[in-house]
Amino acid sequence: MCIEGGSAGRKKTLVKQNTAFVNKLCAFIPKDIDSKYLYYYICSDAFAEQFRVNITGLIGGVSISTIKRMLILVPSAEMQKEVAKKLDNECEANDEIIKSLNEKVRLLHELRDSVISDAVLERSIYVALLYPIMNMLMKRLIRKRMKTLKKPKNRRIEYAIYQHKGKRP
Repeated sequence: MCIEGGSAGRKKTLVKQNTAFVNKLCAFIPKDIDSKYLYYYICSDAFAEQFRVNITGLIGGVSISTIKRMLILVPSAEMQKEVAKKLDNECEANDEIIKSLNEKVRLLHELRDSVISDAVLERSIYVALLYPIMNMLMKRLIRKRMKTLKKPKNRRIEYAIYQHKGKRP
């Protein structure tokens, strides 16, 4: 368990192998108590409250000597095993729910990415296919409008040209 700093009293784990660690951590080595029960008790609100009221210092931590004086409720060995087994089952069920929810979240992310990708590709295909057609139609429309537009006539120039040739408009 982390006993000092921002994670003091909040980070806990059950270790089943020899482990080396440095400051800010402490190990609870069970004697005459079920290790799983001890772990679950350390994770309990009752232990968290004891830990919280004993935090001292600028960094915020609890000394090992203070931890050794904390109360741990120790029922019979049979009851410890029963509590640990019940909590194991509940944690296993919660882990399955979390696993299922994480899979659903992953699938939703995949679906979102697919929708975004399809939208981008569809738009790209749309632009790639329709741009030449739109361009061709625009050119036709412009040519047609150019043909139907009346050319502006400057009557004076035309009159002068016709007069010069000896004709009247």
